[in-house]
Amino acid sequence: MSTVAIGDQRRKKEAIESLITDISKGRDDNVSASIRIAIERGWLDSMMDSLNDAKKRKDIEIDKICSKHYNDFLQSVQEMLKIKGSSVELIDLVSEINLDLNTSGD
Repeated sequence: MSTVAIGDQRRKKEAIESLITDISKGRDDNVSASIRIAIERGWLDSMMDSLNDAKKRKDIEIDKICSKHYNDFLQSVQEMLKIKGSSVELIDLVSEINLDLNTSGD
């Protein structure tokens, strides 16, 4: 492959990545313009591949974030269960002390 062809491929990849970045920012006017540019330049297949790759990267990112928050949630539930157990013990102790006070006051 010639240097010119390699340079063209690199520019095409950079242009497609730029279009994907515009799309990922969610601006409606940029999405339609990006798709139109890809179609006009015959890049639709390459752009679809790049979109699929971007989707996979975002899916991985979402999984990581969800996993972290899910682990934090599980830790919080475990702490709440410990507190609940401690509160039951405390209620039993208070009831016992109350019973002792009531019986010693008679």
